[in-house]
Amino acid sequence: MNAEIFIAELRDLAPAREELEEYGLDETEIDSIQSCFLAEQRQLNSPGTVKSELNSLLEHFSCDSIEIAGVIFNASVATLPQGEHFASLEADPLVIEPCGTIAWFDHASTDSDFHRKVCAENGGAFLEAMIFVATVWRNKRLWKDRMDEAVSRCVVASNSPESQDFYATLLAGMR
Repeated sequence: MNAEIFIAELRDLAPAREELEEYGLDETEIDSIQSCFLAEQRQLNSPGTVKSELNSLLEHFSCDSIEIAGVIFNASVATLPQGEHFASLEADPLVIEPCGTIAWFDHASTDSDFHRKVCAENGGAFLEAMIFVATVWRNKRLWKDRMDEAVSRCVVASNSPESQDFYATLLAGMR
């Protein structure tokens, strides 16, 4: 999945203001929830060389308001010893490794002994899996009793059997 499709599909998942008003939410709460599904396109002075779909996403869109199942995207990519930090799950960085694999690292580990979990084969596969995670959360009544299926579908979208722990963690809050 590319960055433009990810942004369009995420925007389509945003709950309508009227739907959120039915829950008794005020304007501030509604704006906060809706902002998790939206990213403004950036004005670029010159096209850069994009290494991955995640780099493209952060270069072309302001993503720091996007939050999916606890994964919060950064405003820009930061360099860590393990790779390019593009998002976090709580305090743990999600990183594009030099080989292109997307991984999740324990923030409390040392550089020489870090705890790593694979999230996806590459940036495009990560975006595909994360749209599915957002879809499951958005339609949680339909998925409530089908978490194993949801995790399996995320793993398939991520193109990485090693990613099961990551997606099980993201969807655990729905059990």
